[in-house]
Amino acid sequence: MTIAEAAAQIGFSNDSVYRWRREQEQIEAGRLVLADAQQNWLTKRLYRLWNRDQSNHYQTVMTILEMSIWMAAPTSPQAYMPMASSLIIQYYLKKSNVKRLSDIPKEDLDLITRSISAKAFDFGLRLTTSSFIEPEPTIAPQPYMSKADRYEIGDNFTHRDYLVDLCWYLMTSKIDNNYRKFASLTLGRKALASGALSGRWKISKSSFNEMLRRRGVTMPFLFVEQRHSKLEWRLDPTDVDFADFVDDLIEDHQAIRDFLSKSRWTAEQLELRLHPRAHLQRNLPIFPNCIEPIPVTEIELPATFI
Repeated sequence: MTIAEAAAQIGFSNDSVYRWRREQEQIEAGRLVLADAQQNWLTKRLYRLWNRDQSNHYQTVMTILEMSIWMAAPTSPQAYMPMASSLIIQYYLKKSNVKRLSDIPKEDLDLITRSISAKAFDFGLRLTTSSFIEPEPTIAPQPYMSKADRYEIGDNFTHRDYLVDLCWYLMTSKIDNNYRKFASLTLGRKALASGALSGRWKISKSSFNEMLRRRGVTMPFLFVEQRHSKLEWRLDPTDVDFADFVDDLIEDHQAIRDFLSKSRWTAEQLELRLHPRAHLQRNLPIFPNCIEPIPVTEIELPATFI
């Protein structure tokens, strides 16, 4: 019996059967384990941000730095520690107002070396201190960034901006029970290409799908950060006020909770508005139960584009 015959017999489309077969092959090859690992990693960080341990300042700083890195370039959890190691070193250098690692107060230096592996610490030291948190063409490529991660869609318009506009479209595009039951990723891509939102940004379908695969999980957070929160998660370790900026983030715990609550509500709305088989559905983040969703009010799109 062919796949087409089997699909017809059980009442499913050929595309569904082929997709299930591909996913099973990926599971057997271990390719979907990374997604599960990233989700588990993310859930733990969200929980730590929500339930801040005031007695463990180092853990809070590290969690802030890891989330900033993840929002810029979500990738393997194993890659975050070397990146975060570089930032935590910069944080204590700036906080201590010194330029040499040996001049960091011994208590803080001991805390750093106890908390991260020797390999991650060494890699963190060797990383450039360029502003790698928001990749731009003027910044030297980092060893953990793929070409797609450094790609700019247009002048001063990055994947981060594109995903925010796409989320805006998906959150406000018109859906009903008759003509259009779900928000359309395809129509969203076309709307951005036509200049419906912040600009006219054209990318191919394959690049669009690759972006969603790599970065789709960050969409609710980026959307809330840019449009519904006073917090700024793009950190520059070369800034002289870098440590103060991180400390300000930590001190405004209620703003962090609001950010997480609005991000959860946005993710849940995307889950409701997208077709259950949409690729982005499998990339949406899962939030700890302790985070209560808070609705956001968004400006409606022009009628021409919904």
